[in-house]
Amino acid sequence: NHPMGNLMAKTGIFISDKVFCTSSYAFAAKYSKTVLMPVGVDTDLFKPLANVEKKNNRILFLGRVSPIKKIELLIRAVKILDSQGMDFKLLIVGSPASLKDKEYEVKLKESAVDLIAKGKIVFQPPVPNYKTPEIYNSSRIFVNMTPTGSFDKAIFETMACGLPALTSNRMMESLLPKEYRNTCIFKEGDPADLSKKISFLFSLDDLEIKKMGEQFRGLVLTNHSLDILIEKILKYL
Repeated sequence: NHPMGNLMAKTGIFISDKVFCTSSYAFAAKYSKTVLMPVGVDTDLFKPLANVEKKNNRILFLGRVSPIKKIELLIRAVKILDSQGMDFKLLIVGSPASLKDKEYEVKLKESAVDLIAKGKIVFQPPVPNYKTPEIYNSSRIFVNMTPTGSFDKAIFETMACGLPALTSNRMMESLLPKEYRNTCIFKEGDPADLSKKISFLFSLDDLEIKKMGEQFRGLVLTNHSLDILIEKILKYL
């Protein structure tokens, strides 16, 4: 699903019978042998959990701490919310994977030092995949800033848990129900617009959030479950 491809990627595509990807913006999507596939979420693992306490002021980012994830945009957005007096806690769950990523994490923490001191931004180490449903279920909203072209599976894992997901990925424009596209898609690279979308979702009552979450889970069950992905792969074997 990466938007960029080198000679090795081109060679791999050339010698393949079929290429699967989930994003129409991916490098591989332009080839005639490419097939767009469901994301493939384990909906038995990623589901609403009634026994997990919901933190109604929690904003969640979960993923690798890396420049491609654009976490600085989220920090800038919550700084705007803080200046407006909003009660929130941003939980950033993940870790860097390279030296460049580690340098990026240091810069993020430096830029967020005031909100870290207030307890409004918390950095937490990554957890095993099987434990992430608890973190999703304990949060109010999930935010993903990865640019269009890449396509993070975490967006759909979140939706399968019945959680509103905010993203700037234009792929979601054709996937989300029409009534939620404006609500859950923010302008790419725009922290001010992101802050407005977070503020709006925080203003909704629990019943509306639950209704949204149920529709999102239904979308994943119908179009992007692991079972549906396996069925489609088997057709090409």
